Amino acid sequence: MGVVEFNASTCIHCSCDSRSAGFWRSQANGFVPLYLRHATFALFHLEFDLCGWSAVPQAEREVSHRCYSTSLHSLRQKKSRLSAATFGIHCSQLGSLCLSHPMTQIIKRRLTVLLCATTVIGLFCLVYVRTHPLIFNESFLEHAHCIVGGGLSLESYAREHEGHFPFSTNGYGTALVLLNTGWDESLTGPGYDVRVFERVRRMGGIAPASEFGRVYVQGLCETNDPEIALLFDKLPTPGGDHCHFPRRLFAPLAREVWTIGQGHLVVSETEWPAYSKRQIELLVKAGLPPEQAAMYYSEKPKQ
Repeated sequence: MGVVEFNASTCIHCSCDSRSAGFWRSQANGFVPLYLRHATFALFHLEFDLCGWSAVPQAEREVSHRCYSTSLHSLRQKKSRLSAATFGIHCSQLGSLCLSHPMTQIIKRRLTVLLCATTVIGLFCLVYVRTHPLIFNESFLEHAHCIVGGGLSLESYAREHEGHFPFSTNGYGTALVLLNTGWDESLTGPGYDVRVFERVRRMGGIAPASEFGRVYVQGLCETNDPEIALLFDKLPTPGGDHCHFPRRLFAPLAREVWTIGQGHLVVSETEWPAYSKRQIELLVKAGLPPEQAAMYYSEKPKQ
């Protein structure tokens, strides 16, 4: 196997440090194939691009470039004497030479800063998500509890029962289970699931109102005041269930409502006290006992 002698004058006239020169004197016995030349020069230029050309004087850049070019050219002329296995060895050696260049210290510093910044940003995002569960819930990307589906299910039931909405003496939760129209998610609300529907339909029994994320006002019919809220959220969320990313990040808290005659509404949390007071008055006017009407609007979501 032929040996290619390293031209020591190359490093004498360039800016490589003594460690790099010693590396070439002891290790540069061979060459790299022609197709590796382009990859090596690409790495060489990438290093300068990452660090910025202004970081190195022009004279030093030119001499360093000649050092790489002269060494690779002399090695490439003897490529027929080396085996394919030796190609890989010299690829590693040439890569080590590139990494020993003084410019890599700048790269390391910049990569360290980038890694630290990425870590800080990642930790901030993690803490923000954990501390804002109302934003990053199941409604973050899509409306997981479309109240329109629930309202249409109630209207469909009323058309089939002479205008009367579902009613149960065991509470409004059990009354909602009667609506087996495939819109169970719409009858619950943000932060709640449909397991109560599946359990009661399979095993029977009472569906506790505490397992529902929306309050259903039962005992009404289609002829009541169209302004009366029939179904509404227990838990206010940013913009409601129909508000998604990115607008959800900045939206104020609101609740979604389905009324008898006005359909879907979104009521902000700042307006909710006045809205609920007005609704209690409408329910009393419709014939509901004041205590029962007030009870609907005093229910609290699960913690």
